[in-house]
Parts: sequence; structure tokens; C-alpha cells
Amino acid sequence: CLLGAFIIGFIFSELGEFSFLIQYIVIFVLFMAYLTMPLEGNPLTRIHFYILGTNLLLGFVPFFILRSWSTDLALSAFMVGITPTAIAAPVIMVLIHRNVAFAATSTLLTNTVMAFVIPLSVPLLAGQDIPIDLVHITSRTFLVLLGPLAIAFGIRFLLPSLALQISKIGRYTFFIWIWAIILAVASATNYLKNQNDVSSTQLFFVAIISLILCALGYTLGYFLGGKRFNLEASSSLGQKHAMLTIWISLSYLNPFIAMGPTFYILFHHIMNGWLIIRHSCKK
Repeated sequence: CLLGAFIIGFIFSELGEFSFLIQYIVIFVLFMAYLTMPLEGNPLTRIHFYILGTNLLLGFVPFFILRSWSTDLALSAFMVGITPTAIAAPVIMVLIHRNVAFAATSTLLTNTVMAFVIPLSVPLLAGQDIPIDLVHITSRTFLVLLGPLAIAFGIRFLLPSLALQISKIGRYTFFIWIWAIILAVASATNYLKNQNDVSSTQLFFVAIISLILCALGYTLGYFLGGKRFNLEASSSLGQKHAMLTIWISLSYLNPFIAMGPTFYILFHHIMNGWLIIRHSCKK
């Protein structure tokens, strides 16, 4: 499905006109994730704050290293590194029989904090070359990230029977999320077709930077987690909610910057596949 999404988005680039739907898909997927996320025994440990701090460093450090070379490349690296823990991280922990609560706590913490950090940082880092309304990006990011959280938790605690009924449609979430990838790839492809100043060399560098940040995230997380939570912390820092930063890039920056998080989706799912295969072989 993932490979097919990239191929369809590349071939049918006209679908990029519907990229505005990505924010609604992100809201729905987040809502379903929070509605079914395990909450029992979710201790907040110091490792979670190490993950959060490293998450911030992975965004800001590459930006300041690359900004003298290319602002767009630096912003693309920033959007990759600053992306919070993926909402699917707890699911991967289920599949490899690790601590689900750890990944769920990391997801909640990083997504909540980045709801404040990203909209405040992007206008400052983008500079005057890319005019961004701070109030608009902040309000929309809050709506997309924190809106589903508030509604899902409200239903869980006030109407548990309704939450149970809604959670039954969770099996279709993956296929809806696949459509978000198709729209993101289509939008980026359509942009690149109409931009003569974007070379294949630039795309290559975006892909390499994304790959390096992916490897760094998983590796640093592995060491931060120690012996007890090595794979949990690795996945919490390496597996990222890239669709969020793709939406922000497409809405407020440009599709070239969105290519970083788009490549990241491919890379971190290759890692997820390897983790699952490795666990199956051991079992």
C-alpha cells in the first residue's frame, strides 16, 4: 500500500489539487488514535523528556547547519527533525511485544508540546521571504493537534459506550491515511513539474538528509532508552508523525520543503518493517 501510494501520487499529480484534505485526514487519524490509545499505566519517565529534548535538537540543529547553504533545504530538515512521535508508534510496540504504554506516553507528550513549538518556530525560521500569519498557523495547528485530543478524551471519559462503537471503524484508518500520502506525493510532484529551478540534485540532498535524520532518531532513541526501553525509545524518536509536518509545509511553506517529511515516511516504514520481521524471526 505504501509503495502504491507513492506510485499513484507520482503518476496522478493532478490529485495534488486536493491536498487541502490532508488536514482533515490528520484530524480524523489523530482522533481515532487518541480514542483507542491505552491510558492505563502510562508513567511519565525522565526518558520521555530526553526524547522530547532530542526531538527538538533534531529539528533546530540541522536547520542552523544548513541555512547558510539553502533556506528551503534547512526548513525541510527542520520539518523532518521537529516532527513528533507517530501516532502509530504504540501499534508497532504491540506487534513486537514491547511496552505500549511507553510509546503512547511519548506520543501524547511530543505531539502536545510540538503543537506550541512548530507554529511559533516556523514563521521565525522562514523569515520575510515566506510571509506567514503567526495567529493563523498557531490556531490551525492547535485545532489539528489538540482538537482531536480534547474531543477523543472527552468521549472516552463521558461516553465510553459511544467511544467503543466509534473505535470499531478504526480498521479503516490505515487506508484513509494512505490517501493522505497519495495527496502529499501528488502535490509535491505537481510542484516539481512546474519548477525549473528545482534540480534532481536538490531532491537527492533532501532524501539523504531525511535518511540521516531517520537513522539518527532511531539510534539516539535506542541509547536514550537504556536496556529497559531501548526499542520503545528508539521507535518514539525515530517513528514520526510526518503527515503533520507535510500538511504544515504544504499549507504555509512549499511542496519542496514537504519532500523531506514525505521521504521520511518511506524510510521510517522500512525501519518498522525490519523491526517486525526481526521480531518474527526471533519468535
